[in-house]
Amino acid sequence: MASRAAALLLLALVCIEFAAAEVVLDCCKTKTSKFFPLQRIQSYRIQDSGTGCDIDATVFVTKNERHLCVSHPSEEKWVKKHIDALEKRKQKQAEVE
Repeated sequence: MASRAAALLLLALVCIEFAAAEVVLDCCKTKTSKFFPLQRIQSYRIQDSGTGCDIDATVFVTKNERHLCVSHPSEEKWVKKHIDALEKRKQKQAEVE
């Protein structure tokens, strides 16, 4: 009986270790301030340094599924304008559906 309890305890500890393991994030290591045309961009996500990544950035996803790491919207006006345009585009698509 004691060996069964020990085995269950060991199993519980292993499960806790797996649950506590760090989640690997897809983070930009570097970024650029180079302008990219809005027509090529399909979507975006914001990367914040406080959420497991080292730098603040914007990740634009192109229509070819490439991920472009560019400046955070607080750093570049064109990035903020692109994000606003993408949000409007998303709202229009939601209204049509």
